[in-house]
Amino acid sequence: MNILNVGRLFLLAVVLILSWQQARASITGVHSISLTDNGVECVNQGYYVQTVPWGDPVAVAALNAGGACTLSSSNYVPHSGMYKVELKFLQDQGGRPSILVLDVSTNPVFVDGTKSIDQQSIVVTGSAASKNVPRGSKYYGCQYLVDGNDNKYLISATESASQACAPQAEPLPPTPVVPDTSCTLNDGNALNVNLNNVDRSQMPTVPGSGSMRHIQVPVECTGGDVTVNMKLNYTPISLSAGEVIKSSSNGLGVSVVYNSKILSSTDITPVTFTTGSNSIDLAFQAVRDPTVEIKDVPTGAFTASAVLVMTQQ
Repeated sequence: MNILNVGRLFLLAVVLILSWQQARASITGVHSISLTDNGVECVNQGYYVQTVPWGDPVAVAALNAGGACTLSSSNYVPHSGMYKVELKFLQDQGGRPSILVLDVSTNPVFVDGTKSIDQQSIVVTGSAASKNVPRGSKYYGCQYLVDGNDNKYLISATESASQACAPQAEPLPPTPVVPDTSCTLNDGNALNVNLNNVDRSQMPTVPGSGSMRHIQVPVECTGGDVTVNMKLNYTPISLSAGEVIKSSSNGLGVSVVYNSKILSSTDITPVTFTTGSNSIDLAFQAVRDPTVEIKDVPTGAFTASAVLVMTQQ
């Protein structure tokens, strides 16, 4: 019996650097402002109030009354993570630096950077604070989103308040920051598939028929879920039932099967990976070209190689 020993297919693994996109919400439960003469009002960027002229000091309080106030924005936080809502209530000094009257923050909550603020349902809570302030002055409030590194971002801003609130913060970006999505196949190593000893007379001539060697190829992804186009590049042997990878031996090829489909050199197959650990099930099989006589297929070791390429859709 003539035996082909230890056939090997070398599939080169590649590292993908991909891009990823998007998603959106309202923030409820933020502090409101209560002025003795004006009642309870919600504060957004550009909220200005003129107190009653002169007289006794008026009490101002930052209240957190069961989600009475809501902040909305079509913008995005610069990265997913924990954020608090900070309210600064200031006394205008007519061109001079403003005087900080109250500075209160909510508890930190998670905000998704792939969604805009008005596409999420974010609920915050916080403690109340109060202080007496003089009448006859102009006051304004600034609401910020503050991340874990104390970076402040303007949730929204009218033209009148931008100059007052913006020096301490950056505006929220209008589009989601696109994270780098990275996927690594087979830990970045070449995939060595050992097809073991094969009897020439038992070798199939139709790709995909008979027994195959299944390999689970690990794929690790970070930065988000991603859909890629998978393509197998190789030098083909064209058979009546499809293409197979040309080997180093005459009349001998190797078929690669994914999802019950023989991968030709021109096939483009969409595959979706999630963040974390994934795997691709590939099946390999030595195939004889039916136009080559069995006796003309050399015995001994053989090799075949292909490159697995994945690109983002």
